[in-house]
Amino acid sequence: SHFGDNGIIITALRNAGIIPLGTKCFTYFHAHEICRMSVEEIATFYGPMFNNYDILLPINHLWEKRLIEAGARSTNVKVLHMGVNLQRFKFVKNNRTNDTVHILTVGRLCGQKGYEYAIRGVVEYAKSTTKMIDYKIIGRGELYDELQFLVKNLQATDYIHFLDAQPQHVVINEMQRANVFLLPSVTDDDGFMEGIPVAIMEAMAVGIICVSTYHSGIPELISNGKTGFLCKEKNAGEISKALSHIESLSQDNLETIREKARQVIETDFDVVKETNKLQELIVGTVLQPKPIINSIKLSEKYTTYSIQSISNNLYK
Repeated sequence: SHFGDNGIIITALRNAGIIPLGTKCFTYFHAHEICRMSVEEIATFYGPMFNNYDILLPINHLWEKRLIEAGARSTNVKVLHMGVNLQRFKFVKNNRTNDTVHILTVGRLCGQKGYEYAIRGVVEYAKSTTKMIDYKIIGRGELYDELQFLVKNLQATDYIHFLDAQPQHVVINEMQRANVFLLPSVTDDDGFMEGIPVAIMEAMAVGIICVSTYHSGIPELISNGKTGFLCKEKNAGEISKALSHIESLSQDNLETIREKARQVIETDFDVVKETNKLQELIVGTVLQPKPIINSIKLSEKYTTYSIQSISNNLYK
């Protein structure tokens, strides 16, 4: 199952005898279902999954560490990354910066993406460079009006453009034109954190120089100065300095970073490889071959009452 809170429901159904005892559950932990919790809260909420049956699949090593600290068996916790389709996100050679620096951000317009700091950082950088700036933001979300107002107040509407949500082929076309991908993720006011943003993986696969933050699992993806650049959270000044530093680098240095970034994705974030790891894990863990359950079919007797009662107990 995807998301820990779905996994705990499956565990409850198994414990109630609705799913056969001994059935193994493989559960991905992404972000929202674990990031706000203390180790003690993780132990309380997900404790029923810390047994010999269930395999926990955090998408980064930070979640792995928290689950093990909360009491999960280390042998039952396996990091499996989300991945990128490398046939779709192909490496672009000779992505040169000329008179215009093309900067791109892709993601939902929400607090944890750090848009305010991205915009302020780009505006600060624009004041220090002789190059033209073209900064495009692709996405839709609750901060759309607020961010447009910010750009207007900063008098940056000439070079910061909101493209709204776009289909994937448009995103890929924009990535192929971009010189820098900017996504400075932050812990928002509600304590929400990212896992590892797939948009950064896609940008690195294409070969864009990426600028992000020391946030959640992102340092597992970007090695500062080697496969991209990392800044402190909520720090527009560091973002500006990172953009200026990228501008100062030679084409050979930029090409080396781009190639190393692609190698990271090919090695650790290829969706085909990660899917094969999951398949091998399932085959190696399940003693008797069983079909993989994509959905749970309950008898009419249990369907409404069981799911609702279990959910109510979980979220009191």
